Amino acid sequence: MSTSWKDIWNEKDRINKVILDFLIKADGFDGVGAFDVEDWIKYTKYLYNLIGISSKDKVFEVGCGSGAFLFPLYLKGIDVSGIDYSNQLIDIAKKFLPENSFSVDDAADISKLEKKYDITLSHGVFFYFKNLEYAEKVFKNMVSLSKHKIAILDVCDLDKFDKYHSKRIEKFIEEGFSREEYEKKYKGLNHLFYDKNWFLDLARKYNLKANIVDQNFQNYGNSELRFNVFLEKNC
Repeated sequence: MSTSWKDIWNEKDRINKVILDFLIKADGFDGVGAFDVEDWIKYTKYLYNLIGISSKDKVFEVGCGSGAFLFPLYLKGIDVSGIDYSNQLIDIAKKFLPENSFSVDDAADISKLEKKYDITLSHGVFFYFKNLEYAEKVFKNMVSLSKHKIAILDVCDLDKFDKYHSKRIEKFIEEGFSREEYEKKYKGLNHLFYDKNWFLDLARKYNLKANIVDQNFQNYGNSELRFNVFLEKNC
């Protein structure tokens, strides 16, 4: 089979990977927890399978950013939408995932949305919340918006709190900086860590089936420090 330059420049798979690489970096996965495109495709597929996303599902993401986590689903024709508090990132999502619904909003205010979704999820977002009270409000809203399933992914594990900070400082020093420079750079930029039992208690409170799984993706730098929460409404 012959290949021309025109074929190469018009190859959809190549272009989609270029777009996905941009979305991954726009959403901040180019630091300690960096991903290349091929790993991101494998990683998201792994999580999609754990959630149990089907081709007919309508999926809503809280804190969707530019849409990197949803983009592989979008390419398969799955109905995806989401909210984020960043105007710039939502503008990117609208550009590269057109004909889907994306809006700028606070995660705690999604209860005002009227539409229901088969699956509501968040990925790498809950550790940015200011406290557990706010996190529970978002959790409750995600449950309310979902017809069936809720997935809260890439959660900072409280049991790994000390290891998390020592690992980040070690990485920072390896790059030629000091501990003092690390503390200055990340002052006020704390992550919120969660006890797994906190999610199990909420599952009981809101009558949900719960399954908690440690992150297990070899090529993700934060994998050993995070876990995933899969929830399902009781029929």
